[in-house]
Amino acid sequence: MRPEAEAPGHPPSVQLIIQDITERKEAENQLREERERLELALHGGDLGMWDWHIPSGSIEYNERWIEMLGYTIDELHPSFEMWSTLVHPDDLPQVRETLERHLRGETPTYESEYRLRHKHGHWVWVLDKGKVTERDERGDAIRVTGTHLDITDRVHTEQNLRRLAEAVEQSAEAVIITDADGSIVYVNPAFERITGYSRAEALGRNPSILQSGRHDEAFYKNLWDTITGGGHLVGHVHQPPQERHSLPGARRSTHTPAARVQPPPGEPAEAAEPEQVDRADDPPAAEDARRTHPRDRGQ
Repeated sequence: MRPEAEAPGHPPSVQLIIQDITERKEAENQLREERERLELALHGGDLGMWDWHIPSGSIEYNERWIEMLGYTIDELHPSFEMWSTLVHPDDLPQVRETLERHLRGETPTYESEYRLRHKHGHWVWVLDKGKVTERDERGDAIRVTGTHLDITDRVHTEQNLRRLAEAVEQSAEAVIITDADGSIVYVNPAFERITGYSRAEALGRNPSILQSGRHDEAFYKNLWDTITGGGHLVGHVHQPPQERHSLPGARRSTHTPAARVQPPPGEPAEAAEPEQVDRADDPPAAEDARRTHPRDRGQ
């Protein structure tokens, strides 16, 4: 709105300019709603978000991304260089190579797992995912947006499981794991050595292949009822070794703790016989001597 110059003998006039901005306001409202939905999704997924403008090098982070590393918004000055200083030195080359491949258009998305240094000095494992959202007329990346997910607990769990698997594989005691139906799903090398059954021969079969005939049906029913009920059973089991590795009439006595293995959520339980200590062809005198050993008398 602006006043017009007065002409002699005429009253002052005002000129109005009206512009329809309905579409702009609708676009602004739509953008605001999309941002609110995005924030809700990020919050529900416990995700940090980053938005990198490549030409300027500036990066915007949401509050969760910053909190993940123990900082406040005022303590960080977001930039690509700042992010690079937080990445573990051993991880940085691989992370940058993966990111560069995506920026060049060689991959549809960017994804990497690596460590970032927390404010207090320890390392936080993150799953970093992103995608180029804007390119110039030459196809060069201008803007990349992505998320961070803290996967520290998952990585530590996987590391512990690998250590456990290595310990079981290297154990001198036989380990058998069955599924909930009683079929063998795993045996370690010591099992092969003690029983004479190869892993290929044992997998998919029932542990009854180890029965010696010296235990009645009630013994095995009690064993399985105890295991599937979540209990822990320890005892001696007599079993015949594979015929090709045994002498006529030979028997093995194994000290066999057995327990139910708690599975990850949503998976069926498994039963394990985690210790079979080989006592091959022990004479009765030796077995009696073990029963009177101070360890067995609680001394």
